[in-house]
Amino acid sequence: MKFLYKINVFLFSILLFHGNTITGQTLTQYDIVIYGGTSAGVAAAIQSSRMGKSVVLIEPSQHVGGLTTGGLGATDIGNKSAIGGISREFYQNIKKYYEDPANWKWQTREEYFAQNESRTADGEDAMWTLEEMYHYGDPLVPWINTAMPNRKTDTNNQKGFSTDFIGQNFDYPEASYEEKEAMNLRHLEYQQGLMWSLANHPRIPKEVREVVSQWGMSKDEFTEQGGWTPQLYVREARRMISDYVISQKDCEGLEVVEDPVGLAAYKMDSHMVQRYVDHNGYVQNEGNVEAPVTGPYPISYRSIIPKKGEAENLLVPVCVSSTHIAFGSIRMEPVFMVLGQSAATAASLAIDKNLPLHQLPYAELKQALIQGKQVLQHQ
Repeated sequence: MKFLYKINVFLFSILLFHGNTITGQTLTQYDIVIYGGTSAGVAAAIQSSRMGKSVVLIEPSQHVGGLTTGGLGATDIGNKSAIGGISREFYQNIKKYYEDPANWKWQTREEYFAQNESRTADGEDAMWTLEEMYHYGDPLVPWINTAMPNRKTDTNNQKGFSTDFIGQNFDYPEASYEEKEAMNLRHLEYQQGLMWSLANHPRIPKEVREVVSQWGMSKDEFTEQGGWTPQLYVREARRMISDYVISQKDCEGLEVVEDPVGLAAYKMDSHMVQRYVDHNGYVQNEGNVEAPVTGPYPISYRSIIPKKGEAENLLVPVCVSSTHIAFGSIRMEPVFMVLGQSAATAASLAIDKNLPLHQLPYAELKQALIQGKQVLQHQ
């Protein structure tokens, strides 16, 4: 019997074997179908092709690359030695890109590094130009601006009222495409309103307005949206429940799986979930969690495939089987790329051997992952 496999890789990305797509009146068959053109989906597509499989990448929007091409510059990871394969290859290529003086358009490389201390030692096999290092900047401004090349920034939430649209995401996981699009618009309007108010509203202190009004949108980024990214950050939504659920015990090294397909290394991190008025009449935020991990820890192969007895040709390298707390550590773009590559590797091997995913010998998968320069154990 020949098993059909489809692999989709998203914000939730998924892979399927031998999936069909219809273009006009033409039915086309592919070895691997990937739903979700995020960084994980792109990594999975590249790996599928490298392993000689026909592959199609389906993205419902007009944006490919997810957060990685959507404005996220200083991506978190926790420990870059945990990242290998296509993911590390991608970030090293970014570093090479900025070694070319022609790619510095609004400042020179020397000007940039004179203003920003890099944690990368000379000669180190660095993954990216700027190692993650937040600059909290002016205390009057309620966000973190981390300097990126060409006088641009990676901007993140900070303080009690900032870029997080607290409490406005509860309906997203079960929403329809139309409802999600409406939520995307509301989030965009919130960001635009926040920036305008901080720069212009008369009820904002003058010293704050004077600082914020110096900032503006990049004129050469996301030009069709006036500088605003089309990519909404879906930090966490629906997740699969499989035969292995990654939990805080994995993050803290209390449980160590023997079938890793990648490593994660960031702290267990969750932003505020709701805003309320307390009994003293003060507005409070609640839900923030920041807990350390003991070091890079393995992610089980069983966490990216469904339970036995469910789909035999499906891999889910982004919405992995994990608890809320554990997903707060896993959910990093470099890790998603790692898992996307590992998912595609498993799919390709299963196709070659005509096996359902649950019967794929882990020893053979491990060997193929190592050949793909994946990091499966922290040294």
